[in-house]
Amino acid sequence: ARDAVALSAAASDELDVETRLSPNSLLERVLWARGERRPAEAMARMALAAPERVETDESYAAEIARWLGITQSRDDEKQPFDEFSLCLNAAPDPSQRVLPERVSPRTVEASFSDPAVWWFKGLLGLQAQCHDPLQRVLARRRGTLAHRLLAGAVRPDGCAEGEWGPLPGQAQAEERLAALLAAERAARPDNLYWRSEYIRLAGLCRDLLGELYQSGAGDFVAVEWWLPSAASLNLDGIPLPLRGRLDVVRSDRRGWEGAQLHLYDYKTGKGDDALSASRMAAKGESLQLGVYLAGARSLGVAGAQVWKLQPKKTSSISEAELDEAMGGLARLARALRTGKFGALTADITGRGADPWTWPLATVPVPARKLRAKYAATFPEEAGEFLNDTGEGETEAGDV
Repeated sequence: ARDAVALSAAASDELDVETRLSPNSLLERVLWARGERRPAEAMARMALAAPERVETDESYAAEIARWLGITQSRDDEKQPFDEFSLCLNAAPDPSQRVLPERVSPRTVEASFSDPAVWWFKGLLGLQAQCHDPLQRVLARRRGTLAHRLLAGAVRPDGCAEGEWGPLPGQAQAEERLAALLAAERAARPDNLYWRSEYIRLAGLCRDLLGELYQSGAGDFVAVEWWLPSAASLNLDGIPLPLRGRLDVVRSDRRGWEGAQLHLYDYKTGKGDDALSASRMAAKGESLQLGVYLAGARSLGVAGAQVWKLQPKKTSSISEAELDEAMGGLARLARALRTGKFGALTADITGRGADPWTWPLATVPVPARKLRAKYAATFPEEAGEFLNDTGEGETEAGDV
């Protein structure tokens, strides 16, 4: 038990010191409760009023020394992760375990490579607050727009998001897509820049629509379909409720109960490798799609298959391959059982790992030290987890 909680706030962005981050929303509310109406000015006054040196008694000095030791241990590569660093005391009674209320398949995939995501997003439920401008803005816009246009092309008449209805014929869907693309083109300036972007967007949408109709089966469809609340992921006997949304789902009946389901995910960026159960298990590659498939299986459907739709590179895995694909999740189950999570977060760079995996107010621990601490904490996993790329670092992906 804790009788006090210390909160910290980053004063500025670590990569751009001109971007002020404090007071953050939590600290703002504390200041508002104290009657402050201009939190930034209140922060500045407190900084000026803070003494350079505080005279303390021996008990206070001992407490400071204790916390100094905790801080130094956190940065010591020879010390394992402990209760003050990405660990908690495991409950001897399984019914008293601290478990995530609900996790997304994307979080499970990101946690495979870096258990810190499992700790911050999965267990604590923290969400990243990105302060930097989006990178690759045009590519992101194209992908988001392609998803929206494709949803409009295949959504059944009279159906809202996630509702089941008859799948439109391919010719009808192509006509709808053409009309939606024409409306998008008319809304942009008539110049070379937007003409070029329209050609790329239209080609991407047409290719993906063709892949959807050429793969899988089912005369009924739901667009932007949320997993039902009963969907779960079985982590070595630990059931975790799942929450996630698929781009498209096809079924042999109007609904999912007792159905043969085909789950689809559009890939609008760079071409990825084909889906592979072995690579999912070994590297966590496209693992979130395997988790969606596991969620569908947990519902008791008659059968399911998940598809990664890419222009001229569509691939899938079936339920028969699912156990192999989920074989790498034992480390996440171990974290929930033992309370030991750890971290393998890559160093923050201008284009490297997601800088917001950890709260911005924390002092980052170098990736080299995290790998050493992970090996000291989990020696049985060190070779498997740290030698995937030769140096233990993985390229950043979307979290």
